[in-house]
Amino acid sequence: KIRMVLKLLLLAGFLWLGYRVLTAARRLQKPGPSDGQPRERFEPMGQCRRCGIHAPRASLSVDGYCGRCSG
Repeated sequence: KIRMVLKLLLLAGFLWLGYRVLTAARRLQKPGPSDGQPRERFEPMGQCRRCGIHAPRASLSVDGYCGRCSG
């Protein structure tokens, strides 16, 4: 009887370990951007030429002005 309980505990341990390995592998395989490039962790920042605030470079105008100063 004790052998059967030990076998069941061992089987449960292996199943739990397999589950943990599979979930960790899925987390590592998260899809990136569609162009295949790795995602940047931080957005590049730029400074407005007129008022000097720092904002994401994508939100600045072509001339380098923020939304308030470009108008």
